[in-house]
Amino acid sequence: MTTLHPVRLANAAAVSAAVLWAVCAAFVVLAPGPAMSVTGQMLHADLSAAEWSLSFWSFCAGLVAWTVLAWVLGAGIGWVYQMLTPAAPPVKADS
Repeated sequence: MTTLHPVRLANAAAVSAAVLWAVCAAFVVLAPGPAMSVTGQMLHADLSAAEWSLSFWSFCAGLVAWTVLAWVLGAGIGWVYQMLTPAAPPVKADS
């Protein structure tokens, strides 16, 4: 049986969140209107009067925040998975 390593899961979640954040930020910069429309649809809200405010520092702050949050969440899921997975029976050595 394959073992799930919580730290590896956390690292994968953190990298995935960082990439997703960067792609989303690029979408906001390159196509702010469609990005606002998609965001409004995902939130079930009318954001037609809203405007984006994405500076270099807010990009960096969001990148760090989402990356850390994803790492903690990934580690937590990995830890809970390990706790809920029954331990394999010990293997007896031949004497």
